[in-house]
Amino acid sequence: MLTKLTTLAQQADGRYADSNQLQFLHDYFSVASVRLSAYEKIRAAHEEIIQQVRQSVNKTHPNLFLQNSKDLWGVCHRDMSYILRYVSTVVLIDDLEQLKTFLVWHSKIMKAFRDQYPSQIAYSLMEKIVTQLLTPEESTLVKPAFQLVGGFLQ
Repeated sequence: MLTKLTTLAQQADGRYADSNQLQFLHDYFSVASVRLSAYEKIRAAHEEIIQQVRQSVNKTHPNLFLQNSKDLWGVCHRDMSYILRYVSTVVLIDDLEQLKTFLVWHSKIMKAFRDQYPSQIAYSLMEKIVTQLLTPEESTLVKPAFQLVGGFLQ
């Protein structure tokens, strides 16, 4: 939304925007209450979502957060918190470009530490847990953000 508003301001500088240029605003406002609801649900359940990811990982991949006998859960918890906040914000403001900017940086770090596989598992579980928390309409808005996260961790 912010990126689109900036583009609109640049394109319509000195004139009125036409209907095609304003369409994204109509689209946004038609689902704004759904976006807000999804954001608020994720915000309220933030810590619970991350704990459910940990519990699921511990059941299926008990050593996933261990590296050379060192428990990296604290780092993973921090990273998952960042991702979850970015995803929820992207849903609220409808701006995947904001998430892409963060993911470029985050994915480079994951690759440097060879943490793509644990991250892929954790974020896949996070997506499932989040979509169970939301209505189908809200889940539809969250899906593109999680797809983007998954794509950067390949």
